Amino acid sequence: MSSNNIFVKKSGETYKVAHRLSREAKPAAIYSSDLKRAAETAEIIAKVCDVSNVRAFCSFFSEKK
Repeated sequence: MSSNNIFVKKSGETYKVAHRLSREAKPAAIYSSDLKRAAETAEIIAKVCDVSNVRAFCSFFSEKK
C-alpha cells in the first residue's frame, strides 16, 4: 500500500469521526500537536464541525529548526 493510499484511508476515517463529532459533541475549539499529520487532521475536523478556533501546540517531537 502506498503512502498516498494510507493518507486517503486515514482522511476518510477522519471525515467519519468529524461528522460524528459535529452531530454529537459540537466542539467549540480544536487542539492538536504541531506535527503535520495531526494539524491536517485537526483542520479536517474543524472544517466539518464549522469550528474556526484551531490551536496547534509545540510538540516534543517537532523538528529542530
